[in-house]
Amino acid sequence: MNNLHIFSLEIFFLIIIFFKLTIGIIRIRRKERIAIGDGGNKLLARAIAAQNNFLNYVPLAIILQLTLIYLSVNPAWLILLAILLLLGRLLHLMSLTIYELKTPPTYKVRVIGMLLTFSTLWLNVFLLLGYAWF
Repeated sequence: MNNLHIFSLEIFFLIIIFFKLTIGIIRIRRKERIAIGDGGNKLLARAIAAQNNFLNYVPLAIILQLTLIYLSVNPAWLILLAILLLLGRLLHLMSLTIYELKTPPTYKVRVIGMLLTFSTLWLNVFLLLGYAWF
């Protein structure tokens, strides 16, 4: 399996996560009859925030990984990066849609998800520095 195959598979799963986030927003909008904004609905505001969070971090990770592919990074690194990013985003999604809606809310899952996402970004940066300069 080469780097582009690994990357394509990762993108496939990221798109599934993005669609899950988007469908969640659409369902709440239809149920609550809110066309624009969040209408003061906390659940809709939470769903929009989750999608925005995804859109804040994933494109940067994708750009960094594409640069690594261009630099012909070892496929094992891309597999590790893909696993970290996907796990981080899945845990973040699960936290916002399951764990934090319970009483009392549990934020531990979201923290782990964000740590995995940040770890992915930092590992990307260190790999870029290593492959670009050494």
